[in-house]
Amino acid sequence: MISPEYNVKLNKNEELFRTLYEAIRNRELKSGTRLAPEEELARIHNCSRVTVRSSLKQLEALRLITRVRGRGTYVSGVSEKITRRRTIAVLLREEVVCDYRDSNPYMNQLLMSLLKHGRENDFFGDFIFLNKAETVMECILRQKIDIELYDGIILGTQLSKEEILALNGLHVNYVALQPPEEESSDVSYVTIDHANGGFMGTQHLIDAGCRNIWFFCGSLGDKVKDLRLAGFCQALEENSFPEVCKRNCREIVAYEQDEAAAEVENLLKKHTPFDGLFIYGDWATIGAVNTLRKHGVRIPEDVSVVMYDDFSFVERVLGLRVTAIRQPFPELIGYAVRILLNRLDNGRNGNLAQIIQPRLMIRDSTIPHSNRRRTI
Repeated sequence: MISPEYNVKLNKNEELFRTLYEAIRNRELKSGTRLAPEEELARIHNCSRVTVRSSLKQLEALRLITRVRGRGTYVSGVSEKITRRRTIAVLLREEVVCDYRDSNPYMNQLLMSLLKHGRENDFFGDFIFLNKAETVMECILRQKIDIELYDGIILGTQLSKEEILALNGLHVNYVALQPPEEESSDVSYVTIDHANGGFMGTQHLIDAGCRNIWFFCGSLGDKVKDLRLAGFCQALEENSFPEVCKRNCREIVAYEQDEAAAEVENLLKKHTPFDGLFIYGDWATIGAVNTLRKHGVRIPEDVSVVMYDDFSFVERVLGLRVTAIRQPFPELIGYAVRILLNRLDNGRNGNLAQIIQPRLMIRDSTIPHSNRRRTI
């Protein structure tokens, strides 16, 4: 349930989708209820009809509404069956997003994967959202969530030892999408091999002829981001780069443009040599590339760029097919669902750790060394 205290900034599409979703789930809009026309919904929620159509399309994909040509849109009977079917929830910490993004691509991938597996395995998928700084247990208490209503929970956050003890004490059937803070913790998780992702992106830049590579790595101290940095350093070491090159990293906010843009400005202002950028985050990549272009720096002729993320909207914004490390988010959900359902059907079989490999997607923002013009 989305609490009135939920104060994370959402774009209009996500806000309307969640408002209608919660109204259906909480039976404020019961099965058979006819929704207001698109024009009226747009007026009520102070948004465009395009936003309304996008939100209704998401609800229709979840089979929570049915559109009848010439008659209108109705809440479907699926909403009445929720309590009689297995329910698996994905619990995510929402990031602040830019206003002009159509939707959160990370969350969309998880949503569509959960929908797919729900159809295949006959369970209902739900989403629970944490505020930016709260723990899992604080979220459960604030939103007054009855954990017993869920047959399984997929946790998209890094769990502390205290959170794991609390969840185990409640006998929750859960699996995490990140390794726990402490490796010895008693928890099943599915995760991406971020160290290998960091290695692959850096190695590709080296293979493209880059000799002065900078890594905009996100916030250090986060276990996942530290793994990416370890992969970056390993690639430099295996290619006999000077030890000092391992210091060529900067902490940035991955989902904002400003910090990455400022770091590029700083490198250019100080005449720091660089011919390769490895950037964690979609909007950080957009900020860095736009700043390079503003100063007449050509991509990839002058600087090659690799993004640690792979969302199609980046190409639409930049008009550039960016070489990327693709994180297999849909596969994460698939493995997590199988672990949860196996426990339900066959009993608990101990804790499992499943590591999935990312993929290097080579595109137009990197080129072979033979075509490189100069080093900035």
